[in-house]
Amino acid sequence: MKHTKFFLMAAIGLAVSFASCSKDDSDNNDDNNNVTNIADTVAVNNLIAYFKFNGDVVDKKGQIATNNGVTFTTDRFATASKAYKGGAAAYAEVVPSAKLKTMASMTYSVWLRSQKLDGGAAFIFTLIDPAIDWNAGIGLWQEGDNRMDTLRFKGFTMHKSSAVYTWLDTKYGKTDKTLFPTSKWFQVAYTYNSSDGIRAFYLNGSKVLQDTIKFVDAPMGAITIPATATNFFIGKNPNTSQGWIVNYLGDMDDLRFYDKALTSGQIDALYRGEKDAEGE
Repeated sequence: MKHTKFFLMAAIGLAVSFASCSKDDSDNNDDNNNVTNIADTVAVNNLIAYFKFNGDVVDKKGQIATNNGVTFTTDRFATASKAYKGGAAAYAEVVPSAKLKTMASMTYSVWLRSQKLDGGAAFIFTLIDPAIDWNAGIGLWQEGDNRMDTLRFKGFTMHKSSAVYTWLDTKYGKTDKTLFPTSKWFQVAYTYNSSDGIRAFYLNGSKVLQDTIKFVDAPMGAITIPATATNFFIGKNPNTSQGWIVNYLGDMDDLRFYDKALTSGQIDALYRGEKDAEGE
């Protein structure tokens, strides 16, 4: 009887323990008993800017942002006023933190609902000195190439003491056959690793393009954003002297910046977390 009672109590204890662990593992509760989005657990110490666009242009990491004509639209969960609505005169202007301006390596991810662009280039974000050049810093833009089946994007960075500009173009490689659909939400991510010069584009969590940029025979090295690049723009390139430059006309959501090159696994976690969990 004593042995029977012991095994019964042990079985009950294991069952309670298993149920408790299962709940913790499945719910991922935080201290406020809210379900944690797995995307918010990725490289938390390296997240240096996060714009959720929940009816405002606030950066969750504390940078000061000014709304210049930005309105808001439905997000990928069809929730009203939870995503940035692009427009010909709409943009946000941000006073960049020291961390944003001194990134050696970088990752950014953003959800886009782009529109067909017949010509010019629509800038999704920029941190540049327009007095030097239209690409004197970092940025992402949609190329106007009159295609309906495959939208074209370019991510650019500056290197070697602000003397070398480079960009990664989704027109080339296997992304020529990858659909960046118009009027549908998709996630784009870009990584650059200063130690080996490797950069990559991701679509919906999967790597679709990668190359290595070098200066002579060595990796290109750290990103060098000019000290004179005073403001960070969302939806705009401030170089108004270039007639082909236009504001971003599509929509965007959940724009994140990290001061490191995330791994493929981390990019996948960002995508899965943001795809499955609607933000507060």
